[in-house]
Amino acid sequence: MKNYHIIVLKQAIQDIQEISAFLLANYSQNTVDRFLDAYSNQKETLKIFPNSFVESKDVPGYRRFNINKYYCGFYQVDDTTKTVYIYRIRNTRMNFKQQQMQATDHSENQEKIGEATANTNHDIEPDR
Repeated sequence: MKNYHIIVLKQAIQDIQEISAFLLANYSQNTVDRFLDAYSNQKETLKIFPNSFVESKDVPGYRRFNINKYYCGFYQVDDTTKTVYIYRIRNTRMNFKQQQMQATDHSENQEKIGEATANTNHDIEPDR
């Protein structure tokens, strides 16, 4: 079975950067590391089982994966090209809307990021 290719769109990369900055400013580097590890673990799952996560009830046409109890990602799968497009990483407490899923043209709005090695898959609780 061939793994799917993961493309993280620019807005999702920006979301990850903003979340990491928030976690670092308000908690600790350990919290940031656990968030990024959990995110990397979910990306690895998407490579092998891209349709394993539920379709979003809040944002039709997108699937949703949980990173931890505080954050989730929205993505679409192109089975023809065996590609997963990650659009946004959002706080689970937000009210999601279709227009928040910007960037419908994959070719103009994609940026690949390196694969981080995940050592653990913890439910992330912020450090205080």
